[in-house]
Amino acid sequence: MEIISTPWHVVGASLVWLTGAAVCLACARLFRVRRERALVLYCWHTLFSLVYLYYVLNYGGDAIAYYRLSLSDELELAVGTEAVQVLTALFSRYFGLSILGAFLGYNIFGSIGLIAFDGALRFATAGMSRSVQYFRNLIIFLPSVSFWSSAIGKDAVSFMAAGIALWGAQDRRARNWMMGLALLLMLSVRPHVATVMLFAFIAASVVRLHIAFVSRAALIMVTILMATFVVPFALEYAGVWGESQPMDLERYIELRQSYNMTGGGAIDISQLSFPMKLLTYMYRPLPFEAHSLTALATSIDNLVLVALTILAASGYAKGRRPWPGVDVTFLLAYSVTAWVMLALTTANLGISVRQKWMFAPMLIFLFLSVAGRRRKVASRQNGRAECPVRGAVT
Repeated sequence: MEIISTPWHVVGASLVWLTGAAVCLACARLFRVRRERALVLYCWHTLFSLVYLYYVLNYGGDAIAYYRLSLSDELELAVGTEAVQVLTALFSRYFGLSILGAFLGYNIFGSIGLIAFDGALRFATAGMSRSVQYFRNLIIFLPSVSFWSSAIGKDAVSFMAAGIALWGAQDRRARNWMMGLALLLMLSVRPHVATVMLFAFIAASVVRLHIAFVSRAALIMVTILMATFVVPFALEYAGVWGESQPMDLERYIELRQSYNMTGGGAIDISQLSFPMKLLTYMYRPLPFEAHSLTALATSIDNLVLVALTILAASGYAKGRRPWPGVDVTFLLAYSVTAWVMLALTTANLGISVRQKWMFAPMLIFLFLSVAGRRRKVASRQNGRAECPVRGAVT
């Protein structure tokens, strides 16, 4: 497949990249990230988009299949794979872009998620030591964070949804509309994960104490109404509910595990204990398990996550907590439920290193929130402590 075959392919790809730069500058303001840093993150993410493109052109991958299917006349407007095909068709058929232009289009989605993630982590570590800030930067620039969300596919959209949801969980003024946007984005590519996000939002709405009873009741009614449509559809999409009757949960888990038991990253997850399944999904492969260059890069990233987890456990034991106002209930309910669900139904490490970034940003945010001691800034007006990032009273 040719990357560039006409002059328009060059011009179109350039326009897509410039459009992405403008979008990222707008997102910098929205997510309270410096404009210069947002452009650096965009360029960093673009680098991985080009690397990913080189990889699939030489070794194959789903991205090429999505692009070829997007040129078909038999597109269907639906969620999941069909949604990616339709979205890719906007770049390939309607704008006449090559696969390079389509990659750069999806690169914009992943970059939005990365900037939102960066803004949220900046808030989480506000007032902490310089060493914690260095650790935050290390996490943002981990290859795994940018690589999987830089290509044509579901990962770019789902990572953008996760980043937006994470920002909404700590921004009270934009919480509801950002959660709604994140839910719609996740629903378009992974309805079963969107269902988890929806119920986490319901749980957070129930326990949230600072909103009025009438507002809380109305919000719960709206989310329950949405759930009546979303849940059955998501269960059918995931294969839990067949045409005639629901599938037994144990049978469903065994079936999902069997889907990914072949390939270079396969392991027999059915033989692992439940805690080991969780640890394997989040923290493996480790360096001694790496069998390729990409696996080695992933294993180094996982070492950073292991170090962060240990640091967070120590901080929590010392009584540190996230800034007040952060929707911890949503973050925990969503991340833990998604973690358990995906760990139980995934057998291939190659799948896990991609899909865990649908919920890992939430856990990283919570871990970094307690990783270091905060330097509180006293308010001149009332003497209370304020968050150095946004002036949130703590």
